[in-house]
Amino acid sequence: MTKTAALSSNESTFKLKKSETSNTFFVAGLKTGQIYKQTSITIDLEKSQTNKYQLARTIIQYPILSNSEDENQSEIEYIQGISKAELLKQCQMSEKELDDILNSQEAYEFFIIQSAPQTYSFLDPLSLYELIDSLLIFLNSISQTDGIRAKQIQENNDGIIKDRYLKDSRIIEYALNYIADQNGDDSYKLNSQKITKSIALAMLYVKGDYYLNEFITALKHAIDLAMPLQQSSLDADMDDDSLNKKGMSDYSNNLFEQYCNYDLSFLKGSAIILPVQELRMVNKQDDVIRLLHPYYSQEFEFCYNSPEKRLDALFDIKDKWTQQELSQYLKSFIDQNVNFDNYLIKNTKIIKEKNPFNQTKDIAYYMKKF
Repeated sequence: MTKTAALSSNESTFKLKKSETSNTFFVAGLKTGQIYKQTSITIDLEKSQTNKYQLARTIIQYPILSNSEDENQSEIEYIQGISKAELLKQCQMSEKELDDILNSQEAYEFFIIQSAPQTYSFLDPLSLYELIDSLLIFLNSISQTDGIRAKQIQENNDGIIKDRYLKDSRIIEYALNYIADQNGDDSYKLNSQKITKSIALAMLYVKGDYYLNEFITALKHAIDLAMPLQQSSLDADMDDDSLNKKGMSDYSNNLFEQYCNYDLSFLKGSAIILPVQELRMVNKQDDVIRLLHPYYSQEFEFCYNSPEKRLDALFDIKDKWTQQELSQYLKSFIDQNVNFDNYLIKNTKIIKEKNPFNQTKDIAYYMKKF
C-alpha cells in the first residue's frame, strides 16, 4: 500500500510517499507452530513541482470585484482577499515558491492582484480586459504614452472608466502592467508588445474561438483603434509588420510550428491553433484559434494535478498535438524526476505527417495511445 502527501520547507515542496510492505511467515516447532506478520514502513521524499494548479483554484475564490452590474450602485462591494499565510496553508507550497510567483510577471498570468498588505485577490479576465480597453481609449484621448500614473487616472478620466474600477488605484495600476512598463518612479510608459497581447487576449476571452484569418484581421483593426497615435508613430513595431512574418526568424517557434503568415508566438500558453484538417465540426471554413489557459480554462476544471487526466482532457480537444503544444499544458504537471520526453513516449503514440502550414516539412504529432 502506498500513500502520498506533501511536505513544504521554506524553499521547496516535497512529495512524501509512505510505503508499507507486509511479510507473513510460519515458524514450526516440536509441538506447535506460530504465524508471524512483519510490516515494514518506508518514507521517501521527492522534490515535487510547485502546486500552481491549487494556487489557481484557491485565488479564483477571492475576486477583488463584486459581480454587481448595477452602475447606479453608490458603493461597490470589494472582497478583501486571502492572506499570504492562508495561501501557503491551502496551496501546499513553500514560501519561496509562492514568493517567486507573487513577485514576478507570473502573478499576472494567474490574474493575482495584491488587494492589501500581505493579502491577495483575483481580478477576473473579462473585467481586466474591459478596464484595459477603457484605459487605452482614455490615454488615446489625451495623447499620453509616457509618465502615466494610476492616481491621476483614478482622479481624472473624463468618465471613461467605470466606477467599479476606481475605488482603489491599485486596480488601475495592476491593469497598466498589462499594457505598459514601469519607469523608475511610480509612472508607466506604454509597451506596444504588451498592448498587442492584451488586445488579442481580450478578443479571445470575449469570443473564445475565431477563424484564424478573421482573428488576424480583427486584431489588426483593434490595434489601429486602440493604439494611441503617438505610440504608433514612435514605435515601428506597431505597424502591420508587427504581426506578420517579417518579425519571425524561426517559424518553428510560432504558436503552431511553421505557421508563417503572422507571428503569434506571444500567445503560447494562452491559446492554440487548430488546423482546419483537425476541426471537429461540419462547416470547416478555416483554421481556428482557441483560447486555452492551462489553469483556468473549463476544459481542465476537473484535472486537478493529475497529468493523466490532463492528457485525456487535451485529447478531448483535438486528436493530434505537437510536443511544443503539450509542453505548454502538460510539462509543469509531470513529476520533476520524470523526463518529459520519456513520459510522452510511454503515454502517447507518435506519427509523422506533412506540416499543415508548410508541406515541405514533416511534423511529429502525439496521439492517444489507446
